[in-house]
Amino acid sequence: MRGGTVAVVGGSVAGCALASAAARAGADEVVVLERTQGRLADRGLGLCIHDGRAA
Repeated sequence: MRGGTVAVVGGSVAGCALASAAARAGADEVVVLERTQGRLADRGLGLCIHDGRAA
């Protein structure tokens, strides 16, 4: 992939892995869209995948 914008819907493990792979493949911009409902909506919780540890 060269250039372009990638939108990933869902920030679970799979969404984070896809966003990381798109960035490494050469996307100019990667946007992860996530929605939370219920008790977690007002908390700053998150999940991240470190590029150096990706398989």
